[in-house]
Parts: sequence; C-alpha cells; structure tokens
Amino acid sequence: MLVLQLNLNHCRAAQDVLSQTARETKADIALLSEPHRTGSDNRWAVDLSGKAAIWSCGATGATMHSVHSAEGFVRARIGGAWLYSCYMAPSLTTIEFERMMDCLGNDIRGRSDVLVAGDFNAWAQDWGCPRTNARGRMVRETFASLDLVLLNEGNQHTFSRAGAESIIDLTGNRGNQGYRVGTLQARNFTEAARDIGNVPPSGANEMADTLAAKLEAACMASMQRRSRYRRNHAPVYWWSEEIGTIRAECVRARRLMQRARSSDAFEERHQAFKDRRKALKVAIRDSKRKCFLELCDSAEENPWGNAYRIVVKRLRAGNQSPKDPNVLRTIVQALFPAGNQVTQLPTPPADNEATEEELPRIKKKCPNDCRGPLESPFCEQTCASTGAPTTK
Repeated sequence: MLVLQLNLNHCRAAQDVLSQTARETKADIALLSEPHRTGSDNRWAVDLSGKAAIWSCGATGATMHSVHSAEGFVRARIGGAWLYSCYMAPSLTTIEFERMMDCLGNDIRGRSDVLVAGDFNAWAQDWGCPRTNARGRMVRETFASLDLVLLNEGNQHTFSRAGAESIIDLTGNRGNQGYRVGTLQARNFTEAARDIGNVPPSGANEMADTLAAKLEAACMASMQRRSRYRRNHAPVYWWSEEIGTIRAECVRARRLMQRARSSDAFEERHQAFKDRRKALKVAIRDSKRKCFLELCDSAEENPWGNAYRIVVKRLRAGNQSPKDPNVLRTIVQALFPAGNQVTQLPTPPADNEATEEELPRIKKKCPNDCRGPLESPFCEQTCASTGAPTTK
C-alpha cells in the first residue's frame, strides 16, 4: 500500500495536481492537511474541522473501516493498518493543543501497525528545527509514549512562505520500523534477493506472503533498521500500568502549574502537582519493595534464578578484560619481558633440620637478599650461584 502525505493549503491547483500525481505514482491512500475540497462518498474521511482528510485515491478504491472523526485528526482502518491524518492549527492555544494530542494518543494507544501523518505546527530539534517549542515537546512526549518511529529524515523543510521555512509536517509509524536512508548495500541485497522469484505455486495470498517475507529478509540483510523514536528498552523491573497512569497525571499537573504562573490559580495547581508527585514517589517506592521481597522469595525456591544472576552481574561489573590486541600485547610485554632468564633456586636438602641452638641464628636474614636464613645451606648455595659473598 503506497501512501502520500501532503498539505494542500486550501489550494485548488495543488489538489488538481495531486490527482494526477496519485495516478502517476499509483498511490492507494493520500493523507491530506488543509484540502481545498473533500468528497462525500466512502472514499473520503474528514475530521470535525474539515482540515484533515484521508482520501482513498487508488484505482481499486481501498475500503475504509472503523472511521472516526475527532478534533484535529481522523482515523480509518485500511488493509489491516490504522491510518491517522492530523491537522493542528497554529491558532490553537497550548491547552487546546494538549487536549487534542491527548485524544490522539488515547485513540492510538493499544493499536498496532499505525501510521500517523499531518501538519502539527510544532517545532523540535528532533526533526530538524532550530529550536524546540512547547508544542514540539508535547508531540515528542506523545510519540515517545506510543513508541512511534519518527520517519522524517534530514532537514528538508515542509513549509515555505514569504521566505519563512520550517519543518512542521511529521510522519510517525509503529509496526514496521523502516530502514535508514543511505544504508543500502547493493551487493548484499542482490545476494539475498537472488532466489526471491522462486516462490512455490500456491494460492495468491500465500504466494504474496512468501514473496513479502523474502523481500523483507533481503532488506534486513542489506540495510540498517530505524531505531525507535525513544530508543526503546524493556521497562524497569518495578514499572506497572498503575505507575504509568500516576506519572501521566503528574506530568499533566506540572504542565497546568507551569501555565498558571502569574495567575490566581497558581497556588492551587502547585499544590495539586506536589500531591501527584508525592503519590508517584510512594507508588515507585512500594513497587520496588514489593519486587525485592518477591525476588527474595524466588531465591529460596530457585537459588540459580534471577537473584543469582543479578548478584553475579553486580560482581562482574567493571571487571571486563581488554579486547584490543594492541593493549593486550602491551600488557603481556610489561608483565613478561623477553630475554630475562629465570634462575632455578636450589632445593635445600631434606635431612638438614635446625637445632634449638641454631634457631636464633636462623631467624636472622641474609643481607644478600637471597630470602634464605643466614648461614643455612640454602643461603650458601644461593649466594654461591649468584656470585654473592657468603656471610660466615
């Protein structure tokens, strides 16, 4: 499914050219912001403001399911994927923009294979803008919480008028991570795709799935995958859905407090933020304690389980041996210098036992530093082998 994204800026000519471009590129879907006109048939889905639209522009006319129109975005399910077209007007207040982003996030959350595209009128350095504003931070937090991959690449401007340029049209994806531009290794792709046409005959859907799997394997062997927008890792051991809800309430309370500065509602919202923050700290502390007690109980049942692995990992932390061959060679040469002969020290006779009269004299060490007792057979033989004078 080929998808086009465009901001038409209410221009009739731009929408006319889009119709031809969709035919030339054989696009199936167009995600539009500020269209000049929209249709009333089932090939169109429009948000409540009429400024965000999804157009099924393909020759076959892909069917839309589960269409939902809201303020600032419209959603439809097409071909197993959830498509969102968004438009956030620059005239929106910060509170209105936040409310729309929260609605968008709540609608996306829990869905897979999602594509979000539109004009957010938000700036952030993450997608090439010179600075990050409040809207950009909200979009960034929403994308991060939804684990969306930002598909914008480079610093190509998406808005230009009267000498002013900016990047305000964004595309986010969850499901297929996509590949980085400029990382294609043609030789690897050719080798991996050598037998891509050898698809065993079967049903049309089965053959298409087999072909798509081979093509994806060839792409993975020849290109670097995009990283998640927030460099996703597994959640920390004490994380839970309840803590996530409390954190969202805390973040929202902080935003409300910051916007209420120099107003009569500041003290009330400041106190509300402190209460939410305290609740978050308590929830994290209780969850950590609960997980620790569960870990202790699991150690009793399984001594070689998670508790054992955690302890071993802590003990080995910072004790990694160097991997660089040059560093290893330098260490070995310093510890074991070449050319030095090791002198075999003589073994003292086994039948030489010290008497009680000799003990005080044996306690004195040889000044030649042969590490043997003074005037002992070991001392005489060692000093003689090294050429040192004996001390009789």
